Amino acid sequence: MDRPDISTLGQLKQSGWLSRSVKQELRDNLVQRLREGKPVFEGIHGYEDTVLPALERAILAGHSINLLGLRGQAKTRMARGLVQLLDEWMPVVDGSELHDDPLRPISRHARDLLAEHGDDTPIAWVHRDARHALFESGKVTIMLMFIIANALILKHVLTDEQIPQMITDALLSAGFGAVMFLVIVNVILLIGGQFMEPSGLVVIVAPLVFPIAIELGIDPIHLGIIMVVNMEIGMITPPVGLNLFVTSSVAAMPMMRVVKAALPWLGILFLFLIIVTYVPWISTVLPTWFMGPEMIIR
Repeated sequence: MDRPDISTLGQLKQSGWLSRSVKQELRDNLVQRLREGKPVFEGIHGYEDTVLPALERAILAGHSINLLGLRGQAKTRMARGLVQLLDEWMPVVDGSELHDDPLRPISRHARDLLAEHGDDTPIAWVHRDARHALFESGKVTIMLMFIIANALILKHVLTDEQIPQMITDALLSAGFGAVMFLVIVNVILLIGGQFMEPSGLVVIVAPLVFPIAIELGIDPIHLGIIMVVNMEIGMITPPVGLNLFVTSSVAAMPMMRVVKAALPWLGILFLFLIIVTYVPWISTVLPTWFMGPEMIIR
């Protein structure tokens, strides 16, 4: 359906549009689909007589839904199917960061707009896919903020206990130099990148390895490039490679087929990682050329 040709609050009221809760919106659209005989959850097989009818009854009853189960039991596909039961277009107060309901605004900005313009208040339309994207981005943001908060606590503990200095002394006393240290950093990041989200891993590892790298005379830009390359390798490495899941979803390809297709590029990235790690000139030539040599104050 094309975007509705309604641009003001007055036009929205005249159209007969009513404000509904998300549960009511899901219920109404489900009822309409069932009456028209249209499929509700497309592409899901094996649950037609068990999970899907129970899910439909829960929507009709207005229940809160929590999908639990093992990996591979179509939970994500069911959740995406629920998104398709939302109205395709949702009106919001134009310029509202919270996407306020024009008939039930909650933010101060939206209320002031309605008080000032009345029925001439401008209306914008948000597609249901955008609503789903905002919800997913909110979940990711909360997860990252939790990781960052704990990483900051970890950084303070490491600093207070002088853990980086102790590790540096241990490496130097064992005869390990910058080369062996970079090998250890690569191993830690490659293993961690297979199981953790890249941003969270960087936030946790960087405060630990940065002071050691400075003590060993490693350029911070060089270390940063090494970490970025490691993170990119982690993004296409099973079992938690984020780009693998994105590619599988967008291209509608089985996960194993995506993994096999990514293997040659993974090999190229490993080769590039080795070159970047032990040829610092590649990482530092442009920053040095444009900004001068790195100055580190101990």
